[in-house]
Amino acid sequence: MTNPALFVKKLATGISEHVDIYEKTPVIKKIRINNDWKVLTPKGSVTTPKIILAVNGHVESFGYFKERLMHVFTYASLTRKMNLEEISLLGGNQSWSVTPSDTMGTTLRKITGTGGDRILIRNSWTYNSNMETTNKSMKNASKNNYVSFINRFPFLKNVTMEYQWGGRSCMSLNNVQAFGEIDENIFSACCQNILGTVRGTFNGMVTADYAAKGNSPFVHEMLSLDKPKKLYPKFIMDIGVNIALFYKEYKAGKEK
Repeated sequence: MTNPALFVKKLATGISEHVDIYEKTPVIKKIRINNDWKVLTPKGSVTTPKIILAVNGHVESFGYFKERLMHVFTYASLTRKMNLEEISLLGGNQSWSVTPSDTMGTTLRKITGTGGDRILIRNSWTYNSNMETTNKSMKNASKNNYVSFINRFPFLKNVTMEYQWGGRSCMSLNNVQAFGEIDENIFSACCQNILGTVRGTFNGMVTADYAAKGNSPFVHEMLSLDKPKKLYPKFIMDIGVNIALFYKEYKAGKEK
């Protein structure tokens, strides 16, 4: 079980001696100049012959794969730091993780370290075609997180949630990636289909090999796959997907 945030931070540290990394630097425009692309940001620009978009569902924000990607949020909560009595009541190993057998079930992690001993709990899903969640969805999800927590650990009822957040995932109707050369020397390594760090890392590796004209057998396999299917009309997706998610969560039963 990988800690995605720690994985990304350590990866960035490892490669920072060889590449420049710019954070909080949104791309606001791209311009084709002769054989290069000029990428504009609020405070500067970068000129490059090739671009790899590894932005998951936000590839739509660049004008690609419009109406072909589904933007689904999942929500998590993290308890406050537990005291020694609560840690003793919980028992077990210092760190552990549980992945549900049902896709719509609850993921649990017991973590320890600089921030103390805490439990992370994740469940609840919403479909948001505009790529933004709402305060109402956050409140409902936080409530669901806490109910699931108490159902599992009733003896920790005094342990409150210190942090709550939602994260955006991307899916396609036919469960394929948004892969390939989507414009002249612009390559896409997007749409992880809920598999997060693992699928994202694989997509990035294969796309980098493709852009560099390598000969990885995975490139040929990825190119042979269908492209993401066009979605149904927006009003059908907005209503239908959320109903389907609600029903699947209900069917998850005690796994929720």
